[in-house]
Amino acid sequence: MIDSRRKSDGCCGDDERGGGRGGGRGGDNSISGGGQKRCGDVEGRSNRNFKSCSVPPVFYNEQLVELFDVDSPVDIPFISAEIVGSANGLICLCYQDDKKFLWNPTISKSRELPKLEATGYLDCRRGFGYDELHDDYKVVFVHFYYVSGNTSSLRTVVNMYSLRNDSWRTLHDQLQDTFLLNSLGKFVNGKLCWNSTIGTGNGDRNLCITSLDLADETWGTLELPNCGKVGPNYMMGVVGSDLSLICACRLDITTSDLWIMKHCGVNVIHTVLLKFVSGYDFVFTPLSATTEIIIPNEILTDILLRLPPKSLLKCMSVSKSWHQLISSPDFVKTHLKLKTDQLVLFPGINGKYKFCSLTPLFNKQQIAQELLLIDSPNLKVFFVGSVNGLICLCNYARETYIWNPTIKKSKKVLYPKLGTSFYNKYGFGYDESSDDYKAVFVDYYRNSYNDDVSKMKTVISIYSLRSDSWTILHDELQGVFLLNHSGKFVNGKIYWAASTRIGNYDVYNIISFDVAEETWGSLELPSCGEVNSKFKFKLGVVGSDLSVMYTCYLGTATSDVWILKDCSVSWMKLFTIEYPQNTVLVMFSALIFTFSIHLSQSEKGDILLSLPGLIMIFDGSTKILEHTADVEGCNPAETYAESIVNPLMISGKNSA
Repeated sequence: MIDSRRKSDGCCGDDERGGGRGGGRGGDNSISGGGQKRCGDVEGRSNRNFKSCSVPPVFYNEQLVELFDVDSPVDIPFISAEIVGSANGLICLCYQDDKKFLWNPTISKSRELPKLEATGYLDCRRGFGYDELHDDYKVVFVHFYYVSGNTSSLRTVVNMYSLRNDSWRTLHDQLQDTFLLNSLGKFVNGKLCWNSTIGTGNGDRNLCITSLDLADETWGTLELPNCGKVGPNYMMGVVGSDLSLICACRLDITTSDLWIMKHCGVNVIHTVLLKFVSGYDFVFTPLSATTEIIIPNEILTDILLRLPPKSLLKCMSVSKSWHQLISSPDFVKTHLKLKTDQLVLFPGINGKYKFCSLTPLFNKQQIAQELLLIDSPNLKVFFVGSVNGLICLCNYARETYIWNPTIKKSKKVLYPKLGTSFYNKYGFGYDESSDDYKAVFVDYYRNSYNDDVSKMKTVISIYSLRSDSWTILHDELQGVFLLNHSGKFVNGKIYWAASTRIGNYDVYNIISFDVAEETWGSLELPSCGEVNSKFKFKLGVVGSDLSVMYTCYLGTATSDVWILKDCSVSWMKLFTIEYPQNTVLVMFSALIFTFSIHLSQSEKGDILLSLPGLIMIFDGSTKILEHTADVEGCNPAETYAESIVNPLMISGKNSA
């Protein structure tokens, strides 16, 4: 609990408007006070000392003159400090001369934050807290500006400092028509909370609570409790580790109701659980409520399994028991088997990945406006494969990353040093029998400058995430040259189109790698009639089925799409797509890249074909091309489903 013990003197731009000074969850049982210079202090006195004491003397009405001095990070006379917040023993201080510090008084260590440029703002709101998901401490400054002098319209600029990155990020207009009342946010259970007002659209404003989740950096709102009185006045604070409100009626100032935002624990009230399912994180309940119901574990598990991955991440912070349940291997595997929304992942350039849902693509909306950007763990990487929400990346130094962008966890793997190969192919897949993820790299080494595949040496490197180790195999693919860079993972196997010669890119057959058994196999191509060098096969997937696309370049403008349904041994022709005569099909000849096809779930059943740098949509009835869109990057889009699979937990590591 923190008490500045002074009137606000304009530090950081505004006066306190309600609520206590920002306290943090996880602090010690002590009271600290600022020993700053006030207007009546003797000139020249230093403001260096803060005061602290344990809680028991306060309860037992002992003299507070026994407060202990605590040296602050700076010793500047006449400069006042404001305590922005406290979490896990760290205190955030904001000085009147715009200096900001994170300070641990126990070990007498501090760090000054980089300067934050902010001018001309109407008001400022601040907060400090701990992001447990990323083991990071974050400082938040929200600046409010008038729009072109219009006093009825406000814009916000949110500046967020990350201790882990030691840098500020600026986010614009994240709070639509919302004004935060407390100058200092209360940090409780991973969120900063402010009393606030929000516009209703008809000129009125409603009181509510606005929260910022420090883990996923999203804003949310909650209704205030219904006190059943006219004109209540709310003051925000904390009771133990729970966010609290004191509700005082303006018509009756002799009493106040104390409400807490009861966080879910082992024993939860049914209404709290229902609020979680409907999308809320908390529910208000009177402090005097004593009715508690223990939810059977099987019912709780069934409810949590229905939630999407990002909601599960929030639920993991509810309690230790919920965290253990959601992160358990059985829960993660069961959640994977349930149907989740399919996203389309666009591997870009220099580690810039984008994704979106299928709906805007089929609706022919502007792709550039729909794609969401996610940064990979390393900027100079190329795409190896994706399965169960994990993405495998590799850079040219052969450092490999297995990354889950949903939970922002990645596992870095050092590739064994094998020398410089002339060609390398790769793939990534899942071994369900051992719940393991494996990356496969195939390197070709020339004995001479002869392009004869039979005279080339092959080295196959297989990485197991579960054992966090490599297996090296020699000359298992003698006389076989894999064409596409990245193999397609379908139903337990990774597939490549293959040829018998390096200089000629005619597809001879399809080579497969069984991820569980670590064995190689081959598959004949479908019989498409007359075959010569002018006819080309391209490997890809249609939904969850392995597919080949058979395109003729002798004046025709069609491609036959075949699928290997449910891993059977026979091919089935699915449909033939047709292009305009003037369509340039340059990318169809690049066999080093694959394709993917998605089928619309609507009655029309449109077909979405993804090629490197290109999206093509065909009419579901006529199979005629009706829309194209360019996409940045040289890799085709991949199907991606969000998950909570943690690569660090699988490999036995528990820190990023």
